[in-house]
Amino acid sequence: MRVTEKDNGLARFARSVRQLGAGYRVTVGVQGSKAAAMHGDVSNVDLATIHEFGAPSAGVPQRSFLRATADADKARWRRRLAEEVAKIVREGGDVRKALHIVGEEFRAAVIDRIKQGIPPPLQPETIARKGETTPLIDTGALIGAITVVVRKEAEL
Repeated sequence: MRVTEKDNGLARFARSVRQLGAGYRVTVGVQGSKAAAMHGDVSNVDLATIHEFGAPSAGVPQRSFLRATADADKARWRRRLAEEVAKIVREGGDVRKALHIVGEEFRAAVIDRIKQGIPPPLQPETIARKGETTPLIDTGALIGAITVVVRKEAEL
């Protein structure tokens, strides 16, 4: 008698489930080597922090581009993550890739928010100095510094 073992995708499913519990995290923001890059006299991460939270003592209002994008539609981002997890469970796949996909979608939403213009509007003297009317857009350094990183939580 001959015994034939047929997997029917169980091994792939088991790998996917193990990977789901592996503690991966996606971060979107000004991070890594792009964070340290200088934008005039200030690093990209300092520039991002100043705009994200404001610097009242320097006359810079808060123009949240990261937190406000996440807060504006938390349900959307939860749904997208759930869709990607369900896809991995159904079809197998790589958690890191799924997190990267959702991270890139969030990054695109952040950039769209910046390009649409985050209130308050720039002061006339700022517009005259920079030649730009949309807040957070000057040289493109801030937008270019927004990245997606997927890693294990232990690597954070």
